[in-house]
Amino acid sequence: MKVLLTLIMAIAVCASAGWQWYQQTHWQLAIVAKQAQLRVAQQQQIQRQADAHWWAQHHADYQQLLDTGFVGTDARVSWYQQLNKLAMHAGVRHAEFEIAAQSVHQPALHIGNRSLMDTSVQWRGDVVHEGVLVELLNQLVTTKPGIFNVRQCDLNHTNDSALISVGCEFVWQVLQ
Repeated sequence: MKVLLTLIMAIAVCASAGWQWYQQTHWQLAIVAKQAQLRVAQQQQIQRQADAHWWAQHHADYQQLLDTGFVGTDARVSWYQQLNKLAMHAGVRHAEFEIAAQSVHQPALHIGNRSLMDTSVQWRGDVVHEGVLVELLNQLVTTKPGIFNVRQCDLNHTNDSALISVGCEFVWQVLQ
């Protein structure tokens, strides 16, 4: 009987020790898992703070791009109207132009999920002097939407009394 009682006590002690070991291991694993979750949450918080700091630094720049229409869609109707109006106002004679289909800027430039897009314009007209062209180009640079750039301009002047023939290639760019 003593042996049986000792055996039962030994089994009870082993069972108790096993149960304590199981609980300790379970709690240690739970603590490790919670620590890992805490590290992930801390990293996410650090990233949110960095993103907020970046946005605070660049919000005004982004707003300026929105205000210029640089972030947006192709606005060929607006550009067509502006070219007509500004060319007439500047005193360009026989102004004509062709606005090409919008295309991806080369080399391709992607910012986030947006792409830099070009809309090329072939423009021709006659001016009395170079200052008329300069005035027109200065006005086009300030137009919205998009950003306006001149790729090239050729001026031909056959004699002193004739008008100067101008041929230019422009591009309007938007981030779409």
